[in-house]
Amino acid sequence: MEKELLAALRNGGWLDEQNNVIVIPAPEDAGNRVTTGLGPRRIILQSFNGKSLAILKDTAPSVMRSYLVMEDADKKNLGFTQFLETAVALDAEMGLSGHLAFPWNIGPAHRKGKAVFVYTIDRPWHFMLFSFFGIDGMITNRCDAYLDFIGRGVSAEPSRLLKQYE
Repeated sequence: MEKELLAALRNGGWLDEQNNVIVIPAPEDAGNRVTTGLGPRRIILQSFNGKSLAILKDTAPSVMRSYLVMEDADKKNLGFTQFLETAVALDAEMGLSGHLAFPWNIGPAHRKGKAVFVYTIDRPWHFMLFSFFGIDGMITNRCDAYLDFIGRGVSAEPSRLLKQYE
């Protein structure tokens, strides 16, 4: 599956033949627009499966990876510390279920040099709470609501904006 994923990303123009992210230069007139999606971190490979992330680490080491952790898995295993050690060993960032993205987990992850993303948060009060807790990024189904939250707004309904990509 990992080989197929990387092949699809190469075929789509996201990765070069050595599985490095193809960086797109930011336009000169970018102003205050976010251009992160053009740079070397424009792809984040995420998985709940450590073995899959290990394969991706070997085959596409320069592509950012995120080890996803959900609350149920945390309760069944050795706890958050074990997941953090796995992320460190995989050289992966952490993607935490909203129920795990609290300061007592975010702090240790940051001290180990790991970025922490929280998923899936869709409401303004979620954005505010987890921003306050110090997360590094959010995974949301409501990009329009997040843009409103940070005062950027959108110029049109999301469905209309996405038409250009059909």
